[in-house]
Amino acid sequence: MTTDESITIDYTVSDTGGSGLNRVELWRKDEQSDWQEIKRDALSGGDGPATGSFTDASSNAGKYWYGIHVADNAGNWNDERNSNSNNQPGGYIPVEVEIKRILPPEQKLIDNYTEITIPSRTSLKLEEGYELAIKSVDMISNKAYVELSKDGQLVDSKVVSVSKDGTTANDTYYYKKDIGNRKKVTIIAVHFRDFFQKDGHNSVTIDRVMQISDE
Repeated sequence: MTTDESITIDYTVSDTGGSGLNRVELWRKDEQSDWQEIKRDALSGGDGPATGSFTDASSNAGKYWYGIHVADNAGNWNDERNSNSNNQPGGYIPVEVEIKRILPPEQKLIDNYTEITIPSRTSLKLEEGYELAIKSVDMISNKAYVELSKDGQLVDSKVVSVSKDGTTANDTYYYKKDIGNRKKVTIIAVHFRDFFQKDGHNSVTIDRVMQISDE
């Protein structure tokens, strides 16, 4: 189950001592802490059988164990294993549940297919403080050297290239980083369509910019 779900523990209890049922308790432990009572149902005092259920949920991932305790009006008690009655009429083990964390959906900041022309030595402004600088463009080799910075600090650099016959697989700049427990998530992708000269300056044409939040 996941952190946005709840678990239901059903119980059926009865009393044979004659004092009558007093309460049913839900106990829980996790991987770091010992057993503790987290909920209880008061009972009417009859011998039963009495049935009911508990519902519980946790916002923290990990393994949890659940058990049921029942007490009568004379102060006697038993647990899900029937530990105090020689495991009679039957012994049951605590319920084990593993809760997995729900990963937040990726927040897409930019998803732009509009063609953009950027001269060499200028930058493409992105979100969350990122900026992709076109440091140089070599028209002979059809390669561009780019640098990515965040809040003014260099975080990545790469050479991208565009072949005239469209066969290159290095025409997209990708920036990947770890986000939480997800490894190498692509948070920025910029596709370079071509390189050319304009007004005496080497320039690039970008036709796809995608960015998701890394926060």
